[in-house]
Amino acid sequence: AEESRLVLKKFIDEAIVHFSADKDRVTLLGFSQGAIMSYSIALTFPGFVSGIIALSGRILKEIRPAVASSGHEKLRVFIGHGTEDTVLRIGFAREAKEYLATLNISPEYHEYPIAHGISKQEQDDVLEWFKKS
Repeated sequence: AEESRLVLKKFIDEAIVHFSADKDRVTLLGFSQGAIMSYSIALTFPGFVSGIIALSGRILKEIRPAVASSGHEKLRVFIGHGTEDTVLRIGFAREAKEYLATLNISPEYHEYPIAHGISKQEQDDVLEWFKKS
């Protein structure tokens, strides 16, 4: 996970340059493992991304020592998770929300009556979240 985190950071840096992207508007969207990696990047490199959409993921306890204690003031977070998820239980989303609060991050948080997947309502909620930015 640590090696992947660093490789992903490097890839995002290169993609920003290659596509002449606005580095202040980078948002990561991840489902399951992708959400785990999105949390890891955003929390250990404060200010590197402007937002994350974490769908059915969790924050790894292993990255917590590397999480910056400040610099997250502008980070926008959307959390969506199924209450019937048996792959990554809903408790992980609830724990993430609580942990983010300790970093002064107030995510937009949604629970859905689904298993490990993405519902139409969740897609609509993500689109609405993007419209607000």
